[in-house]
Amino acid sequence: MAPAATSSSKAKAVCMACRARKKRCSGERPSCSNCVARQELCSYPPVRHSAIGALGRNSNGTPRSSDHFQFQPYTIPSAPPFYADLPSSTLPPDFDFAQDFCWSTATSGSKQAPFHTPPSTEDPSPPTAQDSTPELFSIPNQITSYPTSQAPLPSEAPGESTELCFVDSPSIDSFSNIESEPARDAPVNVPSQPQLDEICSIYFHRYYPILPIFSEERLAEALRKATTTQTTSDSPLLYAFAALVAGNHPSTDVKSQQQAWFKKAKHLYEQTSHIPYDPLHTLQAAACIVLHALVVGDFSAAWLVMGKAWRQTVALGLNQMDSLSTNQNGPTAGWRELEERRRTIWSLFILDRGICFPMGLAHTIDERQLRVNLPMDENTAQSTDPPPKDVASVLFTPNLRKLLSLVGGASQQSSPNVYHYLIISYLLLGRIVEHMYRPEADGDDEDDAEQDRSMLESLQQDVSHMRLMMPRAATEIASAAHPNCIYVVWMNAVMNVNTIFLFHRTPRRLERPQGCNDDTESSGCSAASNWQLCVAVAKKTAQLIREASLVSTDLLVNPNVSAPVYTCARILAIEHLLCSSPLESQGRASHPTGLLADLQAFLLLFDRLSEAFTGVGSKFRYRVLDLLEQGPEHAREMKAAGSKTLRDNCLQWQAAVLASAPD
Repeated sequence: MAPAATSSSKAKAVCMACRARKKRCSGERPSCSNCVARQELCSYPPVRHSAIGALGRNSNGTPRSSDHFQFQPYTIPSAPPFYADLPSSTLPPDFDFAQDFCWSTATSGSKQAPFHTPPSTEDPSPPTAQDSTPELFSIPNQITSYPTSQAPLPSEAPGESTELCFVDSPSIDSFSNIESEPARDAPVNVPSQPQLDEICSIYFHRYYPILPIFSEERLAEALRKATTTQTTSDSPLLYAFAALVAGNHPSTDVKSQQQAWFKKAKHLYEQTSHIPYDPLHTLQAAACIVLHALVVGDFSAAWLVMGKAWRQTVALGLNQMDSLSTNQNGPTAGWRELEERRRTIWSLFILDRGICFPMGLAHTIDERQLRVNLPMDENTAQSTDPPPKDVASVLFTPNLRKLLSLVGGASQQSSPNVYHYLIISYLLLGRIVEHMYRPEADGDDEDDAEQDRSMLESLQQDVSHMRLMMPRAATEIASAAHPNCIYVVWMNAVMNVNTIFLFHRTPRRLERPQGCNDDTESSGCSAASNWQLCVAVAKKTAQLIREASLVSTDLLVNPNVSAPVYTCARILAIEHLLCSSPLESQGRASHPTGLLADLQAFLLLFDRLSEAFTGVGSKFRYRVLDLLEQGPEHAREMKAAGSKTLRDNCLQWQAAVLASAPD
């Protein structure tokens, strides 16, 4: 008997609702007659492996020439939708099947799922009516794209048919800016060797303190190898590094290729596996992509790339690279490569905390899973000779007091490593943000409130203890070595944000006394109860900016300090609007001394940032100007709400950005 006749003997497909009720099902698509009568959503079970074999054959029963991963769109005969017979009162007034069920109207009269199937030359004959509806199959090594990046599809006459296309199951990492992905055949110019030499020089002059993950010799060798081998198009490091630094290159030709290099780097990094061929260079490329995405405001790509980089780190075991078991059983590597691994992991940690704290995002890197030594000092790391054996590395521990003691002990033996204190400041920032954004449940009781107060007191003590533990060479520009000055500014800005987040916070429901409301600025009732302490910290940040500008503005041109500085500027903007200092005898409010000068210092810093890093500086500058144009009522609401209002959607800033943009 022919295979086609065999398939006709199969029982009709039964929907899940009829199967549960043990009723006879008509098997009609998209909704059987019973489900239409009951006004229920009709769904069919997923296809089984036997159905895959049937779909892999031609209409005459012979196997298809292509493998079973080549599927054709399943054409649904035109039929009224399952909700056509429902009373209008049962549906929302704005109900739309195409929108609510993730369909997109590609052309007039045709609704198509927002994905494309792989190209095929087979006859697009639909499966037999007896077969089950195929599920979403996974197509290996196939990245789909949305119809917005494709040519328009041929239009169909209304009412003819709707086409449901199968799609592969890409991971979440492949959804980072799919629309901005470069075309597969679009040429992307590879930087020439002279351009790479200039880019390397600019990196070590301007970017190395911000992202200290490369050594000069190994970086030059890696880039030279990437441009001379056949695997140039597969190396994300080359394009990620070039895109990061191209904005500060004097050549307009290099600047014009920055966006193309960035898209190419993201595309190549998305293709890397969880255990990449070149682990270190892959993670370094991820760090460059995340930093550049932070600069240009592509926070979605930064967050997704960060997540994949951390998963790769764990899969490679690099998060435990300095634990005892890893040292005994792990592969050996040169001391310089080990140091680059440590610096890359800690740079990713800093970027993760810096991206998440303004928006309250969940952190990607779990500090409790890290057993990685803190980085060496710069002179040792960039030296051509191996480090002396008597130089002991500082092993990271989540115990903050113990970690401060270890770092302090190492500082007494030599000059303090301010980068170590910077890492600890971000460690504190992450814990404070987790405490501040922790959700509050209705079922919380007094024990939860007591635990919350205990955690808050512990964090306050940790901030105070760290400030007292740090030597003046790590906190004062006048006492610090010149290479450490940028870290002094950076670390102080983060520590000031830690203080603001601890004291400008909205008390939880169980922390407030009875009869207390948000408008009451008494102790324990509002985020404004410690307001003057927050104002003092913000003014200290403005003073730090002026002190650093006496040395060089290069100490301030750091995209990582933009969000902390904006947090402080926001405090002074609210203070300026409310005039919250004590009233003078004449009955009018007076501004704190130098308040306008402090705000001017913040705005000038954002101007310098916008010159070096287009996007991040202008964004925060326009937001500060927008805050200053608000009325006292809006400022009073932000003052009482606490630092959680930093989570405001950046789309709300669009009006201020457009109004301040030059014509």
